[in-house]
Amino acid sequence: MKVKPVEIVEQMYCHRYSYPSYRSSQFHERDLAFSLDTVPASIHYAWCSISSWATQLVGNRARRSLGQLIHDPKDLAPDTAHISARLVASTNERTRAKGVKTVTKEDMMSFRIADRACLFKTRSPLVWYLTECMAAPQKKGVLVERKCHNPSIIQVTAISSFILSRNQYANSYMAMHMGIWHIACGSHVDVRHAASHLAMSVHETTARQALATMADTSLENLRTEVGQGQKRYQVLYRFVLDNIQEFLRVWEGGTGLENCLICGTACTTIGLEMAGDLQTRMEHAIL
Repeated sequence: MKVKPVEIVEQMYCHRYSYPSYRSSQFHERDLAFSLDTVPASIHYAWCSISSWATQLVGNRARRSLGQLIHDPKDLAPDTAHISARLVASTNERTRAKGVKTVTKEDMMSFRIADRACLFKTRSPLVWYLTECMAAPQKKGVLVERKCHNPSIIQVTAISSFILSRNQYANSYMAMHMGIWHIACGSHVDVRHAASHLAMSVHETTARQALATMADTSLENLRTEVGQGQKRYQVLYRFVLDNIQEFLRVWEGGTGLENCLICGTACTTIGLEMAGDLQTRMEHAIL
């Protein structure tokens, strides 16, 4: 029967004399178990030494694995959704030359927690396992599924915050979406600042720049499509103008700050995918 190395390590780790007793002169080594900075070779007892070595090994691997999520993968499984690690709120000629991906409306509308969870499981299984151990409750060794406080959602939120903490430009996993969501919900400015400091969302300025970029891009694409439809004598869109108003409430009183009502005009674009082709209709009428 061949003995595997892991079996030897397990026997050493679980041996009754691998842990210092209260009579031992090395009793203080109990505090060195699972140490983060102590050199494992300097610890005499096997239980404390092996636990410190394993802790540092897993920590270094998790740090390296999380760092890989900052960049886009070179190759990805076909069944895994492609999610860019970085979304730029605004670009100039210099950044465009580098091929940096600018935030688009499709990136915001295609957001799904399940896609992020699948991506993290595939690219960084160790980090996902560690967060699962901390977030998911277990009963007799089996994970307990909960509708409220779903562990997968909590894990995706935590990992995306870790990534943004490592690199402020890796904001596409959730931070950019949360920043725009706070603006859409009209969150208090202190809530937005707190979420930004907690690495849960991008800064408000970045989110507003992203909204402006998406608006300009969508308007440019709309003009192009309308122009192409006119060349083919097709009506592709219909425009509806509405009067809008918003009551801005002052959260913190101050000199010259008062509640006010802002009025304006909004335009809604409605796509007419099944609209008739005028040129084709005229040809049929003539024939």
